[in-house]
Amino acid sequence: MKYQGVGNEYAEHRTYVDYIEGDRIQIRDVNPGTTLAKIYEIKNGELRLIFSREEYYYKENLLSTTNTNYDVLLKEPIENGTTWTTKDGLKRYISNKQAKISTPSGEYTAVEVITEGNDYKIFDYYVKILVLLRQFIKVEM
Repeated sequence: MKYQGVGNEYAEHRTYVDYIEGDRIQIRDVNPGTTLAKIYEIKNGELRLIFSREEYYYKENLLSTTNTNYDVLLKEPIENGTTWTTKDGLKRYISNKQAKISTPSGEYTAVEVITEGNDYKIFDYYVKILVLLRQFIKVEM
């Protein structure tokens, strides 16, 4: 997938799926500054980022990586107010399970997750992948 970047020279990036096995997926994220390898896992009602490495300029299957210090990105139940703590001790919660978002590829209904630091908030949005894949195929073909 190609993402348009606005407002920052590193915002533009391309994402590639390198490997999928069972409940894990390995993503390669390429931006003008670096290439990252990330491994995500769905387990016990959680979407987890279990591995991330910068300066990853080659393809190697890292799906067997073990990590007990993973970060939970999204957690069930998918309901407003579901709250958990990040691996860094920050508060993360679902603030809106029906958030309307607008992107260059269209309008989507997403789950909005907020991570709160001492003096900031980070907003992340999650959409069912099949919705995005259908849109991606429609746009590219």
